[in-house]
Amino acid sequence: MANALLTIALASVLLAGCDRFPLNHILDQDQANREERDQRRLRRMRAQIEALVGEARCESEADCRYIGLGAKPCGGPWEYLVYSVAQTDSARLAERVAAYNQFEAEMNQKYGYVSDCSLPLEPQVGCVEGRCVDLNRGTVGDGREEASGIAIQVVKGPIHPVEREGEENTAPVADAQIAVQRIDGDLFERATTDLTGHARVEVPEGAYRVAVEECPGAMGLPPEQEVKVRDGFFTELRFACDTGIR
Repeated sequence: MANALLTIALASVLLAGCDRFPLNHILDQDQANREERDQRRLRRMRAQIEALVGEARCESEADCRYIGLGAKPCGGPWEYLVYSVAQTDSARLAERVAAYNQFEAEMNQKYGYVSDCSLPLEPQVGCVEGRCVDLNRGTVGDGREEASGIAIQVVKGPIHPVEREGEENTAPVADAQIAVQRIDGDLFERATTDLTGHARVEVPEGAYRVAVEECPGAMGLPPEQEVKVRDGFFTELRFACDTGIR
């Protein structure tokens, strides 16, 4: 009898725990923890690559090379790193970069990351004051911008009930209200599109959730998007609001 009462008591505790911590909450938290671990691993891999590149010291342009780094969800690298063969073991660097790119591609698929489909400009390398630089930018490495963030475009459509071949059936949305939330933190920003339907939000490197909260002239809002921002780059996103015209 005592054993039966103990079994019932334990079952009650477990059921109460299930009410307090539902299964979907536990699974969501587990995925968030796995994603954070993977992001930390990716940052460590990048730090190792940057250590290999070092200061990219050179004696002539012949010492300078570049390599594509990262895997955009839409395809291609996020950036190019300029390095010196006089300072860096090219084979070892290529091996590290390949492992980095492969792991990021797996993360893109696993966590559903998205990106624009633009490609970075390939560097024109040169040796300037003893360092390999991108002559297109005049800086070591890929010549990042001083700021980073998200470049957003909002359009609405269809604007005509009949689609015509070769004719754009969307229009830019001015005064659309945009919300940008960092996924792993408290950072929250808002933006409003200009007359051309564009807005730029400066945020540091990280993963963000972007949503259109108001879309003047439209009946339906587009789904939110998750995006990864790289330090020194603006990632482009496009949203299409539904006018309801059919």
